[in-house]
Parts: sequence; C-alpha cells; structure tokens
Amino acid sequence: MNWFEGFEVRHFNVNSVQIHARVSAGLPGDRPALLLLHGFPQSHVMWHRVAQQLQRDFYLVMPDLRGYGDSSKAAGLADHSNYSKRAMAQDLVALMDALGIEAFALCGHDRGGRVAHRLALDHSARAQRLCVIDIAPTGLHRTGGAGRIRALFQQPGHRSQPMRGLSRQRRHRPGARP
Repeated sequence: MNWFEGFEVRHFNVNSVQIHARVSAGLPGDRPALLLLHGFPQSHVMWHRVAQQLQRDFYLVMPDLRGYGDSSKAAGLADHSNYSKRAMAQDLVALMDALGIEAFALCGHDRGGRVAHRLALDHSARAQRLCVIDIAPTGLHRTGGAGRIRALFQQPGHRSQPMRGLSRQRRHRPGARP
C-alpha cells in the first residue's frame, strides 16, 4: 500500500527555511483546506492513516515543521527564537499563502498542537477551526486560568464536573515531582 497515494511532495521556501510537505493532489479550492501538524519527534508521516480517511473531504496540507523530517534544520539562535512556536506558525501561514489558501482548519498533535494553538491566536482570521491533540493550551492563566480550561474541555449540552483539587493531590502525593 502506498501511504500517500493521491498526494504530492512539495517544498516551500518561507522565512529563510525550506518546508517539506505533502499536499493533496489537485487544486486547493475544490474542498476545505485542513493543515495537519505533527508532534515531537515525528514528521508529517505520522498522519498517513488519517490522511487516507480525510482526503476525499479535505484538501490536506501535511508539512514537516522547521527542524523536523525533510524540512531544513537551521542552526538555533542564542535566544532560540527561530524555533519558537510563533516562528513555526509564521512558516505555516507563509506556506498556506504560497498555496493560495486564505482560510483553513488546523489540527496539531503534541508540539504541532502548540504551534497550531499559537497560529490560531496570532492569525485568528485565517484559522477557521482548531483541534489540538495531546496538549493543554498554555498561557490560559492570563485569560481565565483553570476556569477557562474547564470551559474549553466541557462537552456542549453535558454538565461535567470539574476536577477539583487535582493540583493539591499531586503536590502532596509521596514521590511526586514538584
């Protein structure tokens, strides 16, 4: 079985790096665009099974984040800013610009989830939908803290009970890390 039948390999020169990606064959305008972002230490290949299921309904874009897979691996700056989630998010916005895609949904796993979260915050007009897998968004203490986290994960129409005292239990459990 060809893992990526119906996809093309493309390279995009953006923000002084080359981003390797697999994209759906055909034109981006014939179905909604979905940007899939891998986690650490994976590459875009982690999406191969999901891509087969989604390719009929979405124009898929599966890049290797800068520093991963077949994308370029620039030397890190002293402040690590060229590998920040914001820098990676800017790479992806430029990649979507190169494809002529203005608005898109995105899904990210692990590190890709953090990059997707940053992209959605910085480019909210572009990100129509956001799905993050295996992360809890950071920076929520500035926008409502634990109450905001409960709101994010509560199911619509279902009254869930918040997990009270979790941090206190963890803090006092013998052998727990601080």
